[in-house]
Amino acid sequence: MAITTHNYAQIDTELQEVMNVIVCEDYEMANFLARAIYGEENGIAVDITEWPVGPGYKYIDGTFYEPDGETPVLPIPSPERRCEELEKENTDLQLALVEQYEENLAMQEEITNTQLALTEIYESMMEV
Repeated sequence: MAITTHNYAQIDTELQEVMNVIVCEDYEMANFLARAIYGEENGIAVDITEWPVGPGYKYIDGTFYEPDGETPVLPIPSPERRCEELEKENTDLQLALVEQYEENLAMQEEITNTQLALTEIYESMMEV
């Protein structure tokens, strides 16, 4: 059986700060350790697999912030999430390309009709 591990931030909720980062097999153990170190009321563990944070970063109301406490930390997307984002972006680009193609066809038809009209005008002028 393979052992999987995750990175967890040990957070002191009273200070609203990431105090340490640990590697643990499961959340229960990580949370147990955080409570043992920072107290039952103040210690929690948060999985930071998708969050580039470390000691000194802030954790306020479930959101990670830079050490300044004002700038939110952007998540690192998981490969699955990134794949979903890229698939959506690809679909959006394909739809835009189809729309552009249809606009080009309409413009080409308009140009052709204008050319035909100009040809008729030219021919009627030549008959006179």
